[in-house]
Amino acid sequence: MRDLNRKFRQLDETGDVLSFPLENRPDPTAVSPDGLLRLGDIVVSWPQARDLAVKSNRLISAVVCDLVEHGVKHLLGEHHS
Repeated sequence: MRDLNRKFRQLDETGDVLSFPLENRPDPTAVSPDGLLRLGDIVVSWPQARDLAVKSNRLISAVVCDLVEHGVKHLLGEHHS
């Protein structure tokens, strides 16, 4: 995850989730001509998810779902400051 962060975000740190848009479009929610909504890729760090689950006393599956949701929101154009 650190390697991906370095390569694509120029940050020398690990992260829990990264999202990569399929295309750089003004409207990421635009449906393609074939009727499909293609957003991109989401990478979840299993070690980070596991650590978050332990620290928050939650199931890892719940943490992974939250991280995937966070990545999808980024792909849909929602960003935090």
